[in-house]
Amino acid sequence: MEKVLILLIEPDESTAAFLRQVLSRVGFQVQVVSSGKEGLINAWRDQPDIIVLELNLPDLDGLEVVRKLRGDQRTSRKMIVGLTSRSQPEDTIAGLEAGLNQYIVKQADAIDTLLRYLAGEQRAGQLRQKVKGPIPSNHLIAFLSAKGGVGTSSLCINVAGQITRQDSKHTVVVLDLVLPIGSLAQITGSKRPIDLFQLTKMSSGELTPEYLRKNLPAPKSWGFYLVPGCNDPHQAVNLQTDRLSPIIQTLQAAFTYLIVDIGRDLSHLAMLVLRQADAIVMILTPDEPGISSSHIVRNYLLEEGVIKDRLLFLCNRPLATEGLNVDAIEAALGHKINISIPNMGAIFHLANTLHAPLHLRCPEEPATIAINRFSANLLQHLKQAGDKVRLP
Repeated sequence: MEKVLILLIEPDESTAAFLRQVLSRVGFQVQVVSSGKEGLINAWRDQPDIIVLELNLPDLDGLEVVRKLRGDQRTSRKMIVGLTSRSQPEDTIAGLEAGLNQYIVKQADAIDTLLRYLAGEQRAGQLRQKVKGPIPSNHLIAFLSAKGGVGTSSLCINVAGQITRQDSKHTVVVLDLVLPIGSLAQITGSKRPIDLFQLTKMSSGELTPEYLRKNLPAPKSWGFYLVPGCNDPHQAVNLQTDRLSPIIQTLQAAFTYLIVDIGRDLSHLAMLVLRQADAIVMILTPDEPGISSSHIVRNYLLEEGVIKDRLLFLCNRPLATEGLNVDAIEAALGHKINISIPNMGAIFHLANTLHAPLHLRCPEEPATIAINRFSANLLQHLKQAGDKVRLP
């Protein structure tokens, strides 16, 4: 059977030799060049299935190479992965904007991350059939809202808890990226032995998948691991943002599902997550202000290159008023509502106060049943997305 051909553009000889060995062992055919110009020539001539490149090249800037590949019809739809020493959030965003399918920072878990990504992208068609044996894939899910007070964090962790129950063979980690102060530690009752701020202080050598699996808190009754957010605004101001890309990468290498609570943030840090997310769950309320602001954010994300099919809308009714019906909401929003959560009155607040997931405190409530159903649909959505080769 014909093997998948990877073109590796890597100027460092020892790194290139190691990558060739690892990728060949998995079952890929690997072609190596050391410069951007060679990479362009070989890509256009030999038509590799996948292109993996370092962005720091001796002759051309790697981003320019990516743009040239995307701008030529011979390679415009090829899978292109950045495997690079550039680790700043703005570097990641620039790489994705230039046309990279995935951005991987060179650190301890980079090879594992690369193999997992390639496996996930090859679940469909002939590409998957050419690769020897299964390699676990992973998923990034973001929770977002256009305004505060709509229950984003509560819904995020309850969906995460359901995913751990419905896909018990795999592991889940939740990252609290709400700035300046997150609330997931308080809701889950986590004692914070380690949090996001502390992780940013660690070097790439210290921060490994093994370290995270061993040291992250696992809140009782919830079933997932948690990266608590910042304790106070001082931590948020002093957050080492250049460490966020490596942290997200290591979390994805360590766990099957990475679920990120962003809140209502659309900063460059939030966009770093949103651009890479397999699913973005947007929470809105069934009223005109909530729908209007959600419509604006939806359009912004689409303009920024987020794929429409990755946007899922969850309509939450925190008040007893019915608000607009689903048809009216969808017409105003310009997007399908994936599920509507009925009002729970004070039960949601009570469950949070007791640090308990809804399925334990009120399993028969219509809202709990709706969240369970949405979680199952989300898992199915991720499976269907994984059955397609992602293209820019």
